[in-house]
Amino acid sequence: MALVTVEQIKALGRIDYDNDDALIALMIEEAESYVEEYCDIRLSSQNYVERIDGGLTYLWCRNLPITAVTYVKDKWTDPVETMDPDEYFSISTRIVAELEDEFPQGELRWEVSYTAGYTSATAPKGLLSAIRELVLLSYTNPNNMKRQMSLTFTTDWATLAGDNNITTKLDTFSLRRYIE
Repeated sequence: MALVTVEQIKALGRIDYDNDDALIALMIEEAESYVEEYCDIRLSSQNYVERIDGGLTYLWCRNLPITAVTYVKDKWTDPVETMDPDEYFSISTRIVAELEDEFPQGELRWEVSYTAGYTSATAPKGLLSAIRELVLLSYTNPNNMKRQMSLTFTTDWATLAGDNNITTKLDTFSLRRYIE
């Protein structure tokens, strides 16, 4: 699912004909793919199940940003134990154990089911603007040599509730695209 639509690009670029709709749709797909790869994030929201090693106070998931956690299971216990949601919380980049606990160590010990990615309603506005600008630049300047586009969006990882040891972290991603 595209976060940016052909209609949005046409309105922003003041394009009032339909001849290039397929081209614009392709450029949107390419721009979103480029952003996913460059920023190592998932733009479309999907469910994932993965196995993760323990040994830290957090579990790093491969697909970002994490938007919801369905369950966290300790696969080394007999029977398999599902953690109570009060024992962990998630932020965009990882699942964190509560109260300075640790996820016990073990190779592929933890099974995590979670949702990662954005919808058009949850994506940062700066990210959507960057994708739109990238598409419009590609559309309006297809033959420019080495024209650089730099797009920046900032995500403010919210201060974790009640934990004075963790402060707000600002991450800035820059996207650079050369159009030939």
